[in-house]
Amino acid sequence: MAEIKLIDFEYAAFGPEEYDLANIFNEMIIDNNFAYYPFIRGYYENCLSIEEVKAMMRQYLLLKYEYLNITTETKESYLEAHMDFHLRNFFRCALLNNLYWGVWAVLLIKEKNINDDVFNFGYVSE
Repeated sequence: MAEIKLIDFEYAAFGPEEYDLANIFNEMIIDNNFAYYPFIRGYYENCLSIEEVKAMMRQYLLLKYEYLNITTETKESYLEAHMDFHLRNFFRCALLNNLYWGVWAVLLIKEKNINDDVFNFGYVSE
């Protein structure tokens, strides 16, 4: 019997499957808990190149192909048929993910009991 584990249960929902990959992509670049003003730092050298994103998506799709036990097409034909769709969704999800965290930051700053330990004001202080 398969064992089920939930990680980051707050995110458990139906949505684009590329969203988690896009969130990882974004979080590799931004440190929103930086120790010095403005308490946020971009590590743009960590930004994946287009080729690295394609390689990540290729690996993801290969794992999906194997998990779903697809027998109606070869791995390469599956990749060719799905890669562009998933790449487009990945980049849309990266934008959506940044919008989500930006709106979250603006809404959270209105909280009465907020402090520097909970929230990094660097997002909205500029």
